[in-house]
Amino acid sequence: MPPKRVTSHDVAKAAGVSRTTVSFVLNNVEGVQISEDTRQRVMQTAVDLGYIPDAAAQTLASGRSQSIGLILNRSPYHIATDAYITQIIDVLVDETRARGMRLLLETVEDTHPVETYLHLVGSKRIDGIILSGPRFDDQALTALLEDDFPMVLMGSMPDERFCYVDVDNKAAAKLATDHLVQQHRYQKIACITNADLSFTAA
Repeated sequence: MPPKRVTSHDVAKAAGVSRTTVSFVLNNVEGVQISEDTRQRVMQTAVDLGYIPDAAAQTLASGRSQSIGLILNRSPYHIATDAYITQIIDVLVDETRARGMRLLLETVEDTHPVETYLHLVGSKRIDGIILSGPRFDDQALTALLEDDFPMVLMGSMPDERFCYVDVDNKAAAKLATDHLVQQHRYQKIACITNADLSFTAA
């Protein structure tokens, strides 16, 4: 028979406080007057008892899902064969986990990206978005920007209001070309990319 799951009622009883106080402390609810001593006692009791918060209850109490959505604008096959993307995912999983959050992965191809973004946000499944491979013509991103939804793009956009991280592609292309021309004396140089021109990052 599996061991009985520790509940917020158990934490409240052991800490000598109400379940409401436990909820306020563990969900880090702002604007509530709770002494630091009580906060520390509740948190330590939860650790000692091995209390694991219910994700759905936390979302209801705090209004936050504690999840970040990583949206990849490419096919599953492309993701599986792209060593760069797998490294990015590994780092993001580690960083979100270290902050007590989860990483929700979604892939989007050329069909219906608007519905994907708005469904994730509207259903309150995520608190923010990291988008790899943004497109210049993606109206969903503009809609989320207008709503002030937390978002970081992996690739720049013409609209400077977007927060983004990117590679200086022009400088990188110059370095690569200079190397081929100066070191190897090549004159016929081709550029091979795997992304449509509407994407802002390959």
